[in-house]
Amino acid sequence: MYRRLSLMLSALLLLGAAPLVAQETAKALLAAAEKRVDAAKGKLGEELATALKEGAAMFEAVTQRFPAAKAEAARAELGLGRARRRLGDFGAAEAAWKRAAASGETRPAAEALHDLATLYQKQKRMPDAQAALERVVAEFGVEPRERAEALVRLGGLFRRLKRPVDAEAALRRILAEHGDLLTPCLDAIDDLVQLKLDEDKDADAAEILSAQGEALKARFAGTKQEARLGTTLDRIRLRLKSEKLDKDGAGEKGRTGEKGDSPPPSPVDNG
Repeated sequence: MYRRLSLMLSALLLLGAAPLVAQETAKALLAAAEKRVDAAKGKLGEELATALKEGAAMFEAVTQRFPAAKAEAARAELGLGRARRRLGDFGAAEAAWKRAAASGETRPAAEALHDLATLYQKQKRMPDAQAALERVVAEFGVEPRERAEALVRLGGLFRRLKRPVDAEAALRRILAEHGDLLTPCLDAIDDLVQLKLDEDKDADAAEILSAQGEALKARFAGTKQEARLGTTLDRIRLRLKSEKLDKDGAGEKGRTGEKGDSPPPSPVDNG
């Protein structure tokens, strides 16, 4: 079926189809490619590989036959990269995502940079991962969710690299610049609290949770997201309390000593 569709689209172009027709046929082939890759879900072994290879070939056909359909070509490069990654061809995946990132089409470009950052982190290429995420932040203000997610991920990356100052700066930018997006703001508060706990700054962690939590409550009061906000803040508050109790307990043990630390009794001399 997919081969017949591909041949039909090629014939339309050879017959001198108008640009609008070309765009529509690019959309049709892109949709067929995405459907073919989606059909790979749940499959294993050769069946999985076949579906992914066929989908990848169709994505490539979009970029080769419809270069003027910029939006579809960019989405095709994104899909091609994901299919190649699942096939284990990481070099081809990286190349496709780089083309998508350079396409000028904001949404697929931002998603491609996120995919590149994930690949680079798995390959321990942390500077490359950081650069990809920083590009999303710097260049894709028109995609606020992708930008906020990039800041969340930068915060996590900096924490793993033992750069708490940079991590805190990235996370606070989310609260300052994307306060209307609940999920990344909750992620930022959660990570900031943990960051301060890791630094043994429990009072700072509590202040962040209180101040930023109240700000979110005021912003999302009366919305459908209010209940989830309250539940998530309660979870973070419970973790803060639990870790504080653990630290207090450890401190008490350090002061009194554990039973196992007492010297053994002297043997009785029955002389």
